[in-house]
Amino acid sequence: MFLPFAPTPQQLSNRADHSYMVNGRLRDGATVKQAQAEMRTIAERLAKSYPATNQGWTVKVEPLLDGINGPYTPLYYRLIMGATLFVLLVVCANVANLQFARGIARRQEIAMRTALGASRRRILRQLLTENILLGLAGAAGGLAFGALYLHVVLITMPARVARYIPGWSNTSLNHRVMAFSLLLAVGTGILSGLAPALQALRMNLVEQLKSGSRGSIGFGRAHRLRSVFAVAQISLAVALVIGAALISKGMDALLHSADAYNPSKVLTFKVTLPLSRYGTAEKRAAWFSSSLERLRALPGVTHANTTAALPYSDNGWVQDCAIENRPMIPGKFQSAMHIVVDQGYFGAFQIPILSGRSFSPNDAVGKLPVAVVSTRFVDRYLPNENPIGHRIRMGGEGAAQTPWLTIVGVAQETNYSMWDEYLQPAVYLSNAQLPNEEVFFALRTDGDPMALAAPVRKALAGLDPVLPLDGIQTWQHGLREQLTGLIDAAAMMAIDALIALLLAAIGIFAVMANQVGERTREIGVRLAMGARRQDVLGMILRRAAWLTGTGICIGLAMAFALAHGVASLLRGVRPNDPAVFAVITTLIAAVAAGSSWIPARRAARIEPMEALRDE
Repeated sequence: MFLPFAPTPQQLSNRADHSYMVNGRLRDGATVKQAQAEMRTIAERLAKSYPATNQGWTVKVEPLLDGINGPYTPLYYRLIMGATLFVLLVVCANVANLQFARGIARRQEIAMRTALGASRRRILRQLLTENILLGLAGAAGGLAFGALYLHVVLITMPARVARYIPGWSNTSLNHRVMAFSLLLAVGTGILSGLAPALQALRMNLVEQLKSGSRGSIGFGRAHRLRSVFAVAQISLAVALVIGAALISKGMDALLHSADAYNPSKVLTFKVTLPLSRYGTAEKRAAWFSSSLERLRALPGVTHANTTAALPYSDNGWVQDCAIENRPMIPGKFQSAMHIVVDQGYFGAFQIPILSGRSFSPNDAVGKLPVAVVSTRFVDRYLPNENPIGHRIRMGGEGAAQTPWLTIVGVAQETNYSMWDEYLQPAVYLSNAQLPNEEVFFALRTDGDPMALAAPVRKALAGLDPVLPLDGIQTWQHGLREQLTGLIDAAAMMAIDALIALLLAAIGIFAVMANQVGERTREIGVRLAMGARRQDVLGMILRRAAWLTGTGICIGLAMAFALAHGVASLLRGVRPNDPAVFAVITTLIAAVAAGSSWIPARRAARIEPMEALRDE
């Protein structure tokens, strides 16, 4: 397990994320819940004894695996499992509906078996056995498809992403997955076939044998249940398709978060200077100055800059931040992102300096240390004040080894994370004055950025031939890699939504086709008595419209609740997006209308004399 020491929820409301991690092992027999209670008691006791340093701190105990996976892995898991559960419910409703239709078609056979001495238990066992065999056959096909899909996912996952996913190389369809799939197939086969099987046995044996193949003696309740299942399929499909569409639209918004910077034209890579050869600030600053000079001279490069974090990259380094002559209040946390950039960074990324100045060539090693802060920093820590001239220290009051920085400018706010909960104030430092050993290079080009990969390597090899350049790629590609997990989850949800929509269409078609088949004689009588074929067509379509309308209304209510839940988890998802709701509703209504049109046309083309003669 590990114990992140974190602020209370009240302190988190000011969006200052601050935590420390301590690893420990639970003693035998102890649970995470017990450890949480004990550590919380200790934290409260320390806060009372040492309010100046411990007030407001709490402890969250969680398994180490949860910390390794991060906050979004469980989110991806819940999204995928939720969508799969929806599809499973649609499948169960579809199978139950088809079994109802099959039971009605076999009512004469079941009545004859009963009359010949077969017990109801034996008939029930036969019907359930047939369902279980169908489920096992479906499970076998599903496992084969799952193995193929897993292979595709494994080979298409970028290696740079896969290496950060715990256990990725060992992912496979093991015996536990297969056993679970078979158990699920058997369970769903029993559940989806139980109600139809019981309904098939609830018949008046004498009346059924008298009626022969005509009518549906005793099956009024079965028709109502089939309608309920059809409505359930449509409702679930509506909720799932709208949810998938909202997530896909939110994903698209996230992928285009940085479009204002034209990331497809920016080449990025990381350089880490070894301290054994670049142990002083002067040596690091000289290397960065020479490297930028060489890179800016390359054909096709319009800007070349260094930064500790690119916008929307989630690479920021958050530190305590002390303000001179402003003692930190116990229980309050004062932190900001520590971003080291070069002089041309603000111009290259079109970040306006709203007051004061940017970095200049005079801001060099040995000169007065300066900083540029973001507007969020000013609003949070220096409200209603002129920040120019204030001095701050990164690392907090106890970080005596770090210099005091004089604020010389205020930059427009820029997001360095795609997630609202991780947005922080920013403090920019000059890489020429306080150079990091590890920075990202960003080269803006007027052509294909990847075409510059080889010239960039050659240019920097001239300065240090053994220095590696890590992760050369376009900035856009890097943003997409960040969201690989969510993209895969959205793709799986989209696949599940399409499957649910297809199954709902099949369900409507099956219900209406079976209804036409059962009412063939009735329709023949209506036509023989003078009913117009358009009236028969309208009768069948009205029934389908009623089922579809009911399902859509229930599904919209479910989708609205689902959308609000997803919007609270994913930035960019608008739970009240009228375009998505309108388009998906229209699409599902059209699919349902198309599914019911063929049975309705078949009913309208029935020849009265043939129908009466067959019956």
